[in-house]
Amino acid sequence: MAELLLEIFSEEMPARMQNQAVINLSNLFDEQAKKSGISYKQVNCYVAPRRLVLVVDAIEKITTNEALEKKGPRTDAPAEAIVGFLKTNNITKKDLYIKEIKGQQFYFANITVAIQNIQESVTQVINYILHNFPWPKTMRWDETNVKWVRPIRNILCVLDGAILPISFGKLMANNVSSGHRFMAGYNFAVKDFTDYTMHLAAHNVILDHKERRGMVLFEANKLADDLNLRLLMDENLIDEIVGLVEYPICLLGKIDNEFMEVPKEVLIATMKTHQKYFALLSNNNSFAPFFIVVSNIVGKDPQQIISGNEKVLRARLYDAKFFYDQDKKNTLDSRVDDLKKVVFHDELGSLFDKTNRIINLSKEIAKILNLDINILERSARLSKADLTSNLVKEFPELQGTIGQYYALNDGEDTRVANAISEHYLPAGKSDYCPKFIEGAIVSIADKLDSIVGLFFIDEAPTSSKDPYGLRRSALGIIRIMIEHKLDLELYDLVEYALKSYEDSDKITGLIQKVIFFFHERFKYLLKDKFRYDLINAVAPNGNIYSSYQKIVALKDFYNSKNGKEVLTILRRIANFIPPAYAKSDLKVNQKLFSDDLEKKLYAVIDQVSNELKKVDIVSQFSMLNMLVEPVNYFCDKVTVMDNDENIKINRINLLRSIQTSVNELGIDFSMIEF
Repeated sequence: MAELLLEIFSEEMPARMQNQAVINLSNLFDEQAKKSGISYKQVNCYVAPRRLVLVVDAIEKITTNEALEKKGPRTDAPAEAIVGFLKTNNITKKDLYIKEIKGQQFYFANITVAIQNIQESVTQVINYILHNFPWPKTMRWDETNVKWVRPIRNILCVLDGAILPISFGKLMANNVSSGHRFMAGYNFAVKDFTDYTMHLAAHNVILDHKERRGMVLFEANKLADDLNLRLLMDENLIDEIVGLVEYPICLLGKIDNEFMEVPKEVLIATMKTHQKYFALLSNNNSFAPFFIVVSNIVGKDPQQIISGNEKVLRARLYDAKFFYDQDKKNTLDSRVDDLKKVVFHDELGSLFDKTNRIINLSKEIAKILNLDINILERSARLSKADLTSNLVKEFPELQGTIGQYYALNDGEDTRVANAISEHYLPAGKSDYCPKFIEGAIVSIADKLDSIVGLFFIDEAPTSSKDPYGLRRSALGIIRIMIEHKLDLELYDLVEYALKSYEDSDKITGLIQKVIFFFHERFKYLLKDKFRYDLINAVAPNGNIYSSYQKIVALKDFYNSKNGKEVLTILRRIANFIPPAYAKSDLKVNQKLFSDDLEKKLYAVIDQVSNELKKVDIVSQFSMLNMLVEPVNYFCDKVTVMDNDENIKINRINLLRSIQTSVNELGIDFSMIEF
């Protein structure tokens, strides 16, 4: 068994691509190894800014069978010589054939020989990986036109200590690597992975991404603790920083007090986006005037590194403060007209047009829910205004947040400011929903306008593409309706939203498509929390919250003892009704009752049917328990299929009337499995 070590040494790889590169390298090797018949014990991959590494343990030597022609003794040789040839090659005399060489007759045989080709197979696998690696973006750097994410400077590839004949462009594999670019940038030869990691450590390189991450968090948290502060955790920023350094050193810098009047979100975004610095918070979550920079070198004078970073950050923050001060000179309301210059979509107009649609839809929802229309109208009007501000142009991720600050600066109602901040929520499946009802309503209006508009111009999501994130928008609307318990008819909202587009013939069909789209997203959202049969049993309708309530109540009812009994009798009723009578006129004639059990069941059905319309969904399920005893007695004691056709039909219709009453709940109990 042998060990394979591959290091692809390049210029610094983009940090955002490194984690996926590790996964792709492992998967590619596994896939190609299986195709080549290579077996191994374990594969490990590592990534650092300048190196992508593959280590494979216990590769077993592959053997293949190859047929060779082997010359034996002369045909007139002693019998002992011929027998010896047969035994040596494990063949019989039937396997021999004769050839003449220079006038003499010789025995020959085709012998199967095992050939070991581990080096050849592994070489083919590595060459395939180099030429077919799936980087999101690649570049060419010389006339050979080979492609990689960044120019490759060296390839180290050894199998069981021996260099493999790997070639890629102008490069040939060797057994040499290099240390830290600035602190130990000279070469060293290696034999195996143990030797390799020992040399890297001695040359100031921490290969393992997890180890570098642990070092960053430990040192950063220690610096924060020393000031009684805490690190603002940002997983994406941590991963990016770890992907930028081979030997992380954390240093603490200070922010000038003159910048503390700038919104903390702007300070944090400036440090994260431009400088890759960690922000620090006090125990009460207020922004602290400090930052942590992760250096890639151990400097002789750390303070010099800190001062340099403070100087660079100061310039960045001056720009941010200037933008903030300039933006405040104009009110948000004065910026609304500027949205006419910003295209939302070529076929759907400008952001000004979209804003007007959001206003109309928000006002409509406010009327339905009996909310303050003026506040909703103002919130919707100003919702997109900050997109024309200098700060949002610099930091698009702060849209809404900056609008909230500017609204408060303009003296707008707090509810309006909150709605501006929250109307982009939720941005993803795990993101928070708007906390305040104004933000929730404007968020629904904004997202629904995008959905119906893009459906209208035939830009609906396909099975493989959703470039405008409409599935995410629909999930956001559904979550908001559920979390805020909004009693809204989606059909009416979609119809109202589509009235903005003057094509009445097209609108009717689009409403159904949009509603179906929401139903599919609704099922997707609930699939991890509820059984699929319970979800499918609830007849889809336009009231998202009502449907959700039914599924929750149905789940609780199903798991109760009485629930199982009710489901059993509903199935029993279905079995008693012949298919031929299932769609006939439903009339129950009390004069045809000849058994007290018929009368008793009819009375219970009448009571349940009337009461179901007056109570909530939980109580409706409880009322179904009233049917269990009289239905079971009726089915056990009364002959439904009576010889008298009129009595038979009347009894069948009596059972069908139960189905009719239950169906008004909007639940198809026949779909439930138990």
